[in-house]
Amino acid sequence: MSPREEFPTKELEGTPSNDIGWHFGTPVPNTKGNVVCKLSDKVVKGGIT
Repeated sequence: MSPREEFPTKELEGTPSNDIGWHFGTPVPNTKGNVVCKLSDKVVKGGIT
């Protein structure tokens, strides 16, 4: 089963878009484009659109 079938892609409360990345990451405050992975706590640069 693909991730898009397992996770709904509707907009999550408080997120700016319906990108599936919001299910797995949260933006780092006061930075541009940095996201913290909810699964590994790793900071990823590049952001979620």
